[in-house]
Amino acid sequence: MLKNENGIALPVVLLTVTVLIIVGMSLLSVSANGLRREGVQEKKVQAYYLAKSGANAMAGHIKKHYNYASFSPTGTVSLDDLNTQLNKDVALGAGSFKVQVSKVNNSMQTLKLVSTGNVNGVKDTATVLLTTSSFKFGQDTIFAEGTIEGNGSTSVTGSVATNLPQSDNPITVSVTGTKEYSANRDYPAAIYPTIASCNNNMKTETITADKCYKDTELKNQESHTLTVKISGNQDINVDLTALKAFKGQSALTINVVKDAGKTGKALIYFDSLDMNGGTDLSITGDANSAVVFFQGGLTAGGHTKFSKVSVYAPDSEISFAGGVTFNGVIIAKTVSLKGHSSADSLNYFEFTESITQIPAYQIGSWGSQ
Repeated sequence: MLKNENGIALPVVLLTVTVLIIVGMSLLSVSANGLRREGVQEKKVQAYYLAKSGANAMAGHIKKHYNYASFSPTGTVSLDDLNTQLNKDVALGAGSFKVQVSKVNNSMQTLKLVSTGNVNGVKDTATVLLTTSSFKFGQDTIFAEGTIEGNGSTSVTGSVATNLPQSDNPITVSVTGTKEYSANRDYPAAIYPTIASCNNNMKTETITADKCYKDTELKNQESHTLTVKISGNQDINVDLTALKAFKGQSALTINVVKDAGKTGKALIYFDSLDMNGGTDLSITGDANSAVVFFQGGLTAGGHTKFSKVSVYAPDSEISFAGGVTFNGVIIAKTVSLKGHSSADSLNYFEFTESITQIPAYQIGSWGSQ
């Protein structure tokens, strides 16, 4: 009996050992699969944040360099052109990302950016919408993407802001308001109009429709007033891109007259401009409905005066020296105030109306697909 029981015991032991081995192998397999799943999940998380970083970077690039009307500061660029440029993996950190851009509802006013992150073959996506809203001036007397320079004899009454950190641009000009560093703002180039006829000589007159002037300078003591009469909701464009210089004691006044309840604006366009020797540029009447654009530089000196001028020049350098007095607001690439020059927004009511000529993109909602 005992012999039989011993004979039975060996297979039982072997079976038990086999089962334990199988269970052990299963546990090892489950553990390994769990570790693999954890590794894949970790890579997926990394891939998502790579994708989001890529989408965020491309959104910033589009906000800075494009608008929905022309999709380029210098001409028309199609989404196909842009996607062709983007159709490559961009290495970042432990992986890469690729971004593609498409229209929403067949309209350039809303763009969908789909970014795919890839970490060792594990992929995930992040999606962001870019929507549009017409630009409005902010609260600052001066904003510059880059440097704001000054010396001890210059001053700003109001606040200033720059995209640079304080370590790169310690603002030394005297400021009565706040100094904001690392402002992280993007201002796209304005859309300059194309006016068919540009054979007009500058003179004092009333303008009721778009007009272009061919004058290249205002001569010594030459003075004109352009009254822009706005009787509807349509903007009136005044093209002064040929005008390059104001000579000694010359003056130009833009007098804006707008009917009650109307939303049209007077939009004044310069390329580059040099003003010197007691010259004057003023906006009178409904100054809250006028914007002065520059796509080249603005240089002024010799006690030049600006009154109630909203300057939009995000790609331009603004330089004042020799006792320039500026009243209004400035958005520019860089601003330099020297030689007893000053800037203020006193007696200047905030520009609250939107400007359709600057159809800037802004970041809307985020998604994962």
